[in-house]
Amino acid sequence: MTHPLKTKISGAQPSLFPQTVGRPYAAVVVENTGKKKLAIQLGQIQVMKHDAYVVMLPDDFKVINPEDGTVIDAEHTFWITTETFDPYHAVIDWDGKKESS
Repeated sequence: MTHPLKTKISGAQPSLFPQTVGRPYAAVVVENTGKKKLAIQLGQIQVMKHDAYVVMLPDDFKVINPEDGTVIDAEHTFWITTETFDPYHAVIDWDGKKESS
């Protein structure tokens, strides 16, 4: 499998340009189960490094609770790591704003 978001920098939407979060961030590990569904891996919480690259998860992708199959909604927007390999990735719920130091 390839990364669930096959981005092309040339002509891509700005939300698909990789960016860093700017500080350590709590993230959940998800498994790409296909058909634009990402299942949360229970008990798999990671600390994303400040320089990890993420892109905005498109609206047609769904983050799923593996216990009951319900869709988990983001408070802000889900972002997914770009430098991870299928089927596992890290996802954060982020407003896209970097904190100033």
